Amino acid sequence: MYANLLLSSMDDRVAEYVHPSFVQILKEISPDEAKLLGSLAGLGTDSPISIPLIDLRIVRTNDIVPSEWKTIVSGYNECCLNVCELPEQSLVYLGNLDRLGILKRFDYYSEADKPAFEAYESSEAIRDLMAKIELEDGKRFDFRRWSYRVTDFGQNFIKICVSQNGAS
Repeated sequence: MYANLLLSSMDDRVAEYVHPSFVQILKEISPDEAKLLGSLAGLGTDSPISIPLIDLRIVRTNDIVPSEWKTIVSGYNECCLNVCELPEQSLVYLGNLDRLGILKRFDYYSEADKPAFEAYESSEAIRDLMAKIELEDGKRFDFRRWSYRVTDFGQNFIKICVSQNGAS
């Protein structure tokens, strides 16, 4: 990643995307976070890159818009599966990348994320957990959908430090 940054800073075609803080960011990301960014770089899309997440909650049955709830699972996602050494740390990784300005958390999502949300909500892990919980009368399960998005700054960081074609 340092080599990509160095090469990019000397390449007139991409030098405008290099930011002085990139060196410090490289010092503050873990190897798994670098792998996660590499997987995002591999998506090769010009549209905003989104990481969908869900919370599994228990709410009152008659609440159309839940006013109070109990969270059972917070931030279920699969962005680190088959990518990171410790995929169970995905929320820590995402939080750090948010802190660094590479990602930003949003309480909404795009239509393009709907298939991922539906897959998460019907995943074996979530369904198994729901089956183990006995709901009280007047309670039901509810999913809260949210996402992280790669910022413009993050897109530049990925282009320069992560992508193999940043300086090529």
